[in-house]
Amino acid sequence: MKNKKITTKRKYENKAIAYSEIFILVLATIAFSWMIGGNIKEVSAVGEVCGGGGSCNIGCGGTIYPEGNLMCGEGEVCCVPGDISNGGGGSDIVKEIGKDLLDVGKYKLVNEATKKGFGKKIKDFVKNIFKKKPTTGTDKLTLGDWIGPFHGGATGGSAFMNSFANIFNTVFWASAAAIAVSIIANKVSSERNAQAMTNVALAGVATAAAYSILAESLTAGTFTGPVGWIGFAIVAVFTGIYMLVGYQIYSREIFTYRPLMWNAPDGGNNCNKCNLLIVKGTREKACSEYICQTYGKDCKWVNNATMYETCIQGNPNDRQAPVITPVKNIYGEDVFPDTNYDYKITQAGAKIIYKGLGAGADQCIPVFTPMLIAFTTNEAADCRISTEEKTGSSEDVFSNMKPMIEGTYSTVNHTLQLNPMVFMSQDAAESSGYTLTNGGVFKYYIKCKDNNGNLNNGYYLIELCTQKSDRQAPRILGTSPANNSYLAYGTQKIDEFKVYLNEPAECKWDTKRTSYSNMAHTFDKCYTDLNNLLDGQYGCNTSLSAAFTYGNNKFYVACVDRPGESERNVGSPEEIIFRGTRRLAIVDVSINGKPNETTISDSEDPVRVDISVTTAGGAEEGKALCMYTSDGKSFSMFNNDGVRDYLTTNTETLYLSNGTHEYSIYCEDVAGNQNYTFINFTVEVDTTPPAVVRAYNDGDYLKLITDEEAECVYSLTTCIYDFEEGIRIDTENGIEHSLEWDPEKSFYVKCRDALGMAPSQSECSIEVKPFEVSKE
Repeated sequence: MKNKKITTKRKYENKAIAYSEIFILVLATIAFSWMIGGNIKEVSAVGEVCGGGGSCNIGCGGTIYPEGNLMCGEGEVCCVPGDISNGGGGSDIVKEIGKDLLDVGKYKLVNEATKKGFGKKIKDFVKNIFKKKPTTGTDKLTLGDWIGPFHGGATGGSAFMNSFANIFNTVFWASAAAIAVSIIANKVSSERNAQAMTNVALAGVATAAAYSILAESLTAGTFTGPVGWIGFAIVAVFTGIYMLVGYQIYSREIFTYRPLMWNAPDGGNNCNKCNLLIVKGTREKACSEYICQTYGKDCKWVNNATMYETCIQGNPNDRQAPVITPVKNIYGEDVFPDTNYDYKITQAGAKIIYKGLGAGADQCIPVFTPMLIAFTTNEAADCRISTEEKTGSSEDVFSNMKPMIEGTYSTVNHTLQLNPMVFMSQDAAESSGYTLTNGGVFKYYIKCKDNNGNLNNGYYLIELCTQKSDRQAPRILGTSPANNSYLAYGTQKIDEFKVYLNEPAECKWDTKRTSYSNMAHTFDKCYTDLNNLLDGQYGCNTSLSAAFTYGNNKFYVACVDRPGESERNVGSPEEIIFRGTRRLAIVDVSINGKPNETTISDSEDPVRVDISVTTAGGAEEGKALCMYTSDGKSFSMFNNDGVRDYLTTNTETLYLSNGTHEYSIYCEDVAGNQNYTFINFTVEVDTTPPAVVRAYNDGDYLKLITDEEAECVYSLTTCIYDFEEGIRIDTENGIEHSLEWDPEKSFYVKCRDALGMAPSQSECSIEVKPFEVSKE
């Protein structure tokens, strides 16, 4: 329904926009026509900017306008026949300006405004207003004195009222238009568009006000056009321009997305649809194992790699929801910290119980214990968890629950690791400003759905309770660097050694095993406040300075809980080992099995080049990751046939053309030990067979010399034979070849190099016929 609602709203919005634009354009056209078209008088082209029948001339025989040069060219004055006290032609000026604006190519108003001295004329005009002297014989300026400059001698009161009425009329209609635009915009537009349209309309009001004031100053209150319509038109034009160039359609719906892994539909009713797929234009079936599984979670691919490959529904008669069973071991590891923990099966599910110190009648677990929720299902299922009961249909409830660690995949194993801070003590919570309200009881509600969509109607409940007081010493959950990790050769200091704990505590360390009170070193800082944690956990950090040597470097850490209290649980020292290493060495580099600075030849372009780098020393007996670069900037990892792991031999295959090639090799082991080397080699593309460059008698033998290492064969009858059919010729070093000297025979010889280049079937490398020279 939401999609339909959005579509309807946008359709309505589009219509409203279209109708509004048409209405505004028509209205603006009418208003603008009225503004410039009423009572336009025909005047001569010489002085049409003067108005009132005047003309711009160097000399003047008639009456001159006040500030007469205002609308004339430089050095000219506006000459008007007769007296202008009746208002002259002020309104004509504005009308003529409008006419000029329609006269494309003249731009007279712009031309006048850009002429030298125009700005000074405006400035003097304004200054004249404030220099006005009383004309009534009193010490005070009258209303007529103030508005005199606006009408050039007209009666002050009537001219002022005319001007005020016209300005007010213009601003009123402009404001009315702006209000109308704002109301309509908020009705049919998105919030962003409505705000923008309102701002544009207000800009139109300001422009209309400025226009009306300028018009009245020039026409002395005698402007007779439809002033109100001018204001309305300006706002309409401003709004229309925005709607044409700036309006955008925004969705006013709010969407909330929660990214999850894609899952195939439940069940397998559509599995057979996969079998109907064919490759377009052929009869070849397009269904595959991967495509089959996308049609439903219960779709199975059978008879793979046979002519009977088919996509079927795996278990069409399954109507039962998955059966949940809590376990003590999962993925080959124990679920509980020790044997004091167990399950107690209940009608609703299972309760995790503890039989050790402080358990009490309720068999509650110690506080700050990291717990693993772990269970299996009798079939592959998607299981989800919640800390509260939810209302609604089973499907709606399930969709709003959180996935386990395995995500939304259908599996038989299901786990969720709970942070020990979840089971904090009351005093630890209060020290951080929190209050526990659940009484130490924790409940986890679980639902599972199989591939056919069968879902538990109720919840499977796993619950536990925590003890009222803390009776156990802090436990180290991990360190950084991690226990048993390698250190780079030459390490003298670990700048930041971190210990992560299950509860708030203070810790010490030493290089020998001793009790907490006798340890020589304290950690620099311990994080005991829930509002200020170390990487999101309780813990301590410090720097370790020691004489790190090759092999195991042992440190011991012990902690006590309840910082600041008198009764504290003291932990036993735990051993932390850092493994010192030797230097990392690059002991061998080969190119196609040959040493560095070699030449690689082949008959095909590009040539395959296999680079191999062998390392030793460092961590893990020389295992390293290696990279290479040809430009010294961008490094590429050695491919190693797709293995992304630390190896003693790293390999990479390149395909290169003729020329000399240089690469920098960089290797690093897990401890951070590094080493570099450089390789260079030449690639040659050989596309010609070997040539016999000399043939001669050597006693009882016919000797043949080739220009490269080769193997040679011969025939006694013809050059037309395959190389493998020829009789082999003996050779010692691949360059010199010998066969028996026999003047009675002709030898048709073919030679082939190591790259397999040889003459064609009908060609020979050389044809030789021995002969003897007579001594007579």
